[in-house]
Amino acid sequence: MIRDLWKPVYVPALTLADVVVCLLVRGHDVLERRQREVGRMAVGCHGRVANEAVQGDLGWSGFAAWEASSKLAFNNRCPLNMHWDKYVRRVLPGTCLRTQWTRQMYQLEQRSGLSQDPLWVHSVGAYAQAVQQRVREIEDAAWQLAVTGKESFYRQHQNSIRAVRLYDNSVGSTLIFEARAGRCALRRGSRCCSGVMPQ
Repeated sequence: MIRDLWKPVYVPALTLADVVVCLLVRGHDVLERRQREVGRMAVGCHGRVANEAVQGDLGWSGFAAWEASSKLAFNNRCPLNMHWDKYVRRVLPGTCLRTQWTRQMYQLEQRSGLSQDPLWVHSVGAYAQAVQQRVREIEDAAWQLAVTGKESFYRQHQNSIRAVRLYDNSVGSTLIFEARAGRCALRRGSRCCSGVMPQ
């Protein structure tokens, strides 16, 4: 229930607020931490389970990825749809005016690799999908790098962030999740649940 309430209600509200407002880095850290807490409550696990297990099994993207895909898509959409923005885009680089928005867009382009390898598409929708795909690939690569240092069962059978449909908010599904994450409360939990693989 918590997961079902989090995705359709809170995520759109927080994403809209993030798109409209330029949040600071510590604001993103708080949002990421709260999202992980909700994820832990959704699967019923304790706090010693790795963050990568929660993110990987629930299939949730981080707020930084949502921010990057939405703001980069908006930044490219403006010159195609708004006439006044074409003039602003020609004048703004010449004035060397550094606002919080321009700094944040520069950092997002650096992190997503769009400054070195730009996307060449002809429509706004195709650009938004391409940006979302690029950000997803970068997030998956960072997740895989973080997972390689963990000794757990989910590292062997899951190679990307995607939702796993094994959990039904029961005690058994909590034990399955903790066993896959390598933090089962039972003494031999990882051995007795070693045959549980995602579908």
